[in-house]
Amino acid sequence: MPSPAPPVKPLPAPRVPTNVSGVFFGGPKSSESFVNADEPEAKKMQDDKHRVQARARAQFPKTVIPGSGQLSNAARGEAPAIDGDTVCVSLRALSEKARSGSLAMRADSALAICYGLNFVEGYVIDEANKDIVLYGTNRASRPAIQFDDLCVCILNVWNPERTRYVGGQFPYPFCSLDPLAGAMAAVDEALADRRNLNLSELANRRILIQKLADALGPQQVRIGGISWHVRLAHVMIDADYHMKKVSQGHLIVPGVRSVSRLSIEGQRKSNGIGESFRKILGSRAHRNGASMSRFWFHLDKKHPLFLVADGIVSVERCAMIILTEKQISAADGTLQDGGGDDPNAQAFATELSAQLRLGQTAIREYEDLENLYRLYATLKAIQFRQDEALIALDLNPILNCQPNRIEMPTSLPALANVEADIQEGSNGRREYFTMVCGGASMEVILSNKHFQRSRNRELGSTAQLVLRSRPEKRASCWKP
Repeated sequence: MPSPAPPVKPLPAPRVPTNVSGVFFGGPKSSESFVNADEPEAKKMQDDKHRVQARARAQFPKTVIPGSGQLSNAARGEAPAIDGDTVCVSLRALSEKARSGSLAMRADSALAICYGLNFVEGYVIDEANKDIVLYGTNRASRPAIQFDDLCVCILNVWNPERTRYVGGQFPYPFCSLDPLAGAMAAVDEALADRRNLNLSELANRRILIQKLADALGPQQVRIGGISWHVRLAHVMIDADYHMKKVSQGHLIVPGVRSVSRLSIEGQRKSNGIGESFRKILGSRAHRNGASMSRFWFHLDKKHPLFLVADGIVSVERCAMIILTEKQISAADGTLQDGGGDDPNAQAFATELSAQLRLGQTAIREYEDLENLYRLYATLKAIQFRQDEALIALDLNPILNCQPNRIEMPTSLPALANVEADIQEGSNGRREYFTMVCGGASMEVILSNKHFQRSRNRELGSTAQLVLRSRPEKRASCWKP
């Protein structure tokens, strides 16, 4: 008789940061908050995008499906995970399901949310079954990764020519929200008209905010690397629009100061008008054209980092941060890179990045994008190492899937904000307004430096556990 298999050890508990931050909508306003941070006008601007989000998400089930969490079909492992579960998902089985046709797939609610796997931690190579198994955890507080997200990411990684941005320069998924051409010239005109307004009065600040928003016009949506009308595109735009509101002070994130707030604090310390923030107006201030900052989501420097052992690749680091660059208004009213850095914009990006590095902002828009960064980076690792080719895994059925179409608007309402720091004196009256461009870039450039050989035996044990706990060859998902 063959010797009995060694006992199976449970997977180690996932590493979860202990510091948790959140966002407060319409909570008590301190004396330092922006003048319209919890006013009805700000809420209206929030609702504009929330209506788009509601339409996009209404087509999908929630991450947690009620039930005991036990496998509904022990032989096939078809039930979704519940909070805290470790989840294994077979790419081969998903490809076979995709081959069966869209009607059968749409009827499978567990498949629609990738069986509850929403925090990818790596993958295991199952040579015996010619399979690659994604593994990770279900975190019920985070949004679900949809099967459509997986299909869109796989299509971009393995067949970028079908999703490439026009012109071919951006093969990775990205988005941006940009003002109309000539908008900055219109902003200059709106600012010239403001000189008769007493901005110490709230009503006048509201008038100026509306004039600036009207001058900027609708923010044009740009999507690249993927189809306009898929959920991943909405996730990127949702996160970008939320970040715009935080940068301008419409929404408050604990530990993160808006660009205008940083400017006012800096000017109070220096008791003067600095060069770092050009949107400074006053009776004796000289404004040399309007300027603005661009912020976008990106992976942190030297991320992702993967640990490698026999038959397993584990995500060690994959943090999402904010990058920024300064832009200025050209003679024709368009925006151009201005060179140099805006210290206030850099400080905002640093503070928000510090919160994002914790991995648990408790802000749905950011967590949704973080989940997909981890999934996309893991798929890029598989493709870079050619592990799918090594075991002849056929991904063509997934490449040919047609994701649900979710209409993307061509533009979103412009955002602007004003905060007045009225201190009459030798330096004049100072008023600050903020405008930002933004976006999200899922660019992942891998080299051998992004993979480190692990000496930790625990990683090899995890690979063995994933393989030994597989119920049978055709199982789609299982819990070790």
